[in-house]
Amino acid sequence: MTKISIQQSVTYKQREVVLLRLTNTSGSYIEITNYGASIVSIVVPNKEGGGENVILSYNNLEDYFCDTFYLGSIIGRYANRISNGQFTLNGQTYQTDKNDGKNSNHGGYNGFNTKTFDYKINEDNVIFQLDSPDGEGGFPGNV
Repeated sequence: MTKISIQQSVTYKQREVVLLRLTNTSGSYIEITNYGASIVSIVVPNKEGGGENVILSYNNLEDYFCDTFYLGSIIGRYANRISNGQFTLNGQTYQTDKNDGKNSNHGGYNGFNTKTFDYKINEDNVIFQLDSPDGEGGFPGNV
């Protein structure tokens, strides 16, 4: 059975941001945050028997608020770059945020990596939820 605990809670832009730890029966754990629905650490036993984080991550939760490398975060609405920030869908051209020079990268200024997701802790899992309205960042449709 997975144990879920809140390790830290801070307020950022008037929203609660939490660091959650999900620990399995062998003591390995992952830490995730609802900010960007990011994976913060994956800690597994090392050869000495201690735990070791095996992913690239920041040392502090607050460092994710100014992250420019998308470490561990959910990317959205689009992963990668959109040339000139424009694309055509069903004959209509859309102009998206240009946050990478002349291009839109990973969803632009409103990418999911900068969003605070709602979350629900269940008995053995955590569910993140985010609503992105039609037109956000220049993208069509509700997500």
